[in-house]
Amino acid sequence: MKRTLLRLAALAVALCLALSLTACGGSEDEEEEPGLPQAVLGGEDVPYPEGFDTTAKYNAAMNGNTLCIAFNGIMTRTTDYFQTSGSSITLTAAATTESTGLRTFKAALWQKVEGGSIYVEGATLEFGADGELYTGTFEGLDPDKEYKVTISYDSGYYTITGGMSIEGIATAEELAARAEAAAADTAA
Repeated sequence: MKRTLLRLAALAVALCLALSLTACGGSEDEEEEPGLPQAVLGGEDVPYPEGFDTTAKYNAAMNGNTLCIAFNGIMTRTTDYFQTSGSSITLTAAATTESTGLRTFKAALWQKVEGGSIYVEGATLEFGADGELYTGTFEGLDPDKEYKVTISYDSGYYTITGGMSIEGIATAEELAARAEAAAADTAA
């Protein structure tokens, strides 16, 4: 009986020490790792072009300098590559989910490189998945580079449904004018 009590007492002391060491793992001076940049509440609805099918699993089309996207029941989708009009693009999105736990989704920016693409460091925005419109911007982009955006929802079971606009994309006319100017510079 004494041995059992001694063992239980020793086990209790060891457990207390382990818990106290775990609690002392960090100091108050340590900064918490920041989360992803948050898109802010607000923005304009996606300006879908006339005849655009918003019921498709995933559909995307240009409307002026804005890429309009509709998605229904997705976890991940990626746009085609595009070039920007200037040094930034603005993303506005609204989505819903049936999940009660995971209430956000992400949009990440990738740059085309030879043989594939690379993630643009720090270029991920987190959007609410509560049906409200959220807006965020990626800045410091090079209009001569090609980019794509990946929309992702980190659930193994639930999906998101909604829409997104990406404003600030070079139009076909703008790209043709750039090519013409480059050809003229080369010929001169």
